[in-house]
Amino acid sequence: MKIGIRFLLFIYTILFVIGCKSVIKKQIERSSLSANDSIKITSFEILPTDSDSILLSKFLNFKKKISTSDSSSVNYYENKLFYPKDSTFKIINLYGDYSGGATYNPFAESYIIYKNKLCKQEIEGETLKIEKKSDTTYQINVDDFWRLGSNFNSYTVSFGKDSVSIEKNSKN
Repeated sequence: MKIGIRFLLFIYTILFVIGCKSVIKKQIERSSLSANDSIKITSFEILPTDSDSILLSKFLNFKKKISTSDSSSVNYYENKLFYPKDSTFKIINLYGDYSGGATYNPFAESYIIYKNKLCKQEIEGETLKIEKKSDTTYQINVDDFWRLGSNFNSYTVSFGKDSVSIEKNSKN
């Protein structure tokens, strides 16, 4: 009887070790998959064949993935395309909110797409007006709103051969 109990205890111990190894292996695979997913999220691909509606949909999903991957309290819910008819660039106004305690805090951000590339620098606020200063320079007027009011600012955006320069204008 004691030999049978020892044999069963030995079998259960082996099964326990094998089970633990399996669980650890699955956790390692999951963490490497999530690391690969976060690497995939960091790039935003724009195809020349993308229509405006497809571009907006892809961009909103891109920003939502980023906000869920960094577990922030930001909620992106809408975006709109804004650009002059004869321009080589487009601006995406992205709208969202975040929770700061018990308050609702809406915000807007503007992103420039130039030569089918998303510029790394964003503009704080919703783009309201674009004024052409020269063939490569534009003035962009924005409303950096929040729950208690608005802050109107303007930016000078200069387009180079393969670059974009964004400078905030000083208030008068």
